[in-house]
Amino acid sequence: MKTGYSSFAALGAEIDNQISQKQDYVVQSGAVEMNESGDGLTIITESEILELEVSDTAHRQLAQATGIHGNYYSKMRREAPELIASNVNFWLQRQSSRTHVLRTMGNTARAFLGGGYEIIDHDQVLEALAPELQKLGSNLELLSTDTTDHRLYIKLAFPKVEGEIRKGDIIRSGVTITNSETGEGGLNVYPANFRLICENGMTRMEEGERLTVRHSGSKFRELGQILDRDRAAVKLEQFIEHFSKAHDEATFQRTINQMRRSAEMRIEVSTDELMERARKNFGLTQAEQVQALNHLLIDEDLTAYGLMNAITRTAHDPESYDRASELEAIGSQVLSISDSQWRELATV
Repeated sequence: MKTGYSSFAALGAEIDNQISQKQDYVVQSGAVEMNESGDGLTIITESEILELEVSDTAHRQLAQATGIHGNYYSKMRREAPELIASNVNFWLQRQSSRTHVLRTMGNTARAFLGGGYEIIDHDQVLEALAPELQKLGSNLELLSTDTTDHRLYIKLAFPKVEGEIRKGDIIRSGVTITNSETGEGGLNVYPANFRLICENGMTRMEEGERLTVRHSGSKFRELGQILDRDRAAVKLEQFIEHFSKAHDEATFQRTINQMRRSAEMRIEVSTDELMERARKNFGLTQAEQVQALNHLLIDEDLTAYGLMNAITRTAHDPESYDRASELEAIGSQVLSISDSQWRELATV
């Protein structure tokens, strides 16, 4: 597992630094124009004219807002920037009265969102979470936390809630919290589990496991409505309710039973064939396929449990904290696999 920041104090300092650089606007499509090079926006607000660079996230959202297919939009960005500008500007003007929430960081448009977006920022999440962390005290351990261009991550363990899969192989209960300020997911609480002998983490992101507070509401016309702290407070109360449910011991015991079952599900094809199938099934890159295969062979655990641990061990390797967290979630997909899916994946 990647560690990111070592403490809530360090995380809070980084979030405070970001706050000073952030600005939000409500704009209409007709007030937005992409420059000829396709890498910048001119935006007319009530009080100023903004000249902004465009993040990859905002580019994806501009494609969605204008109805341009994502693959075609990406091709224009790479090969014909003048074409992307004419396409984007044409469709923005065709819907000139549509309202958007523009989120900036410094001189960069970091998100271009619909008018119904409700802001719940990382500092609000930390503020709401702080009293709960104090209550839990020594019953809670911070394992890893970070903030990226896409999300906030907080990974916590409950040291007094553990289960044994095999002799000496201890799993500790935990929870993963994520939040996006740029429209790339809601405020989520996921059950998580941490393997003590190798510091692997696994996040249960399947439907039915996660608890989500969404950043969506009514269509707004004024910035004050979007930044309304009272409105956000209601959703943050829901988040705290979700957090209190996430460390349910019955849920953890169900996961332990699934892990014990997976430790008896044997791999019957060659490890090369298994990992090729796993790459296609779970969306691994070729480099991740090779890394996971190496971990599987080193551990010599040719079971579904071994495959799960090989993938979550691969989460130590990427530079990106976002991708590392995705790999931890992919590991949980192995745990949830049905008998028929396992036969397709791991038998001749």
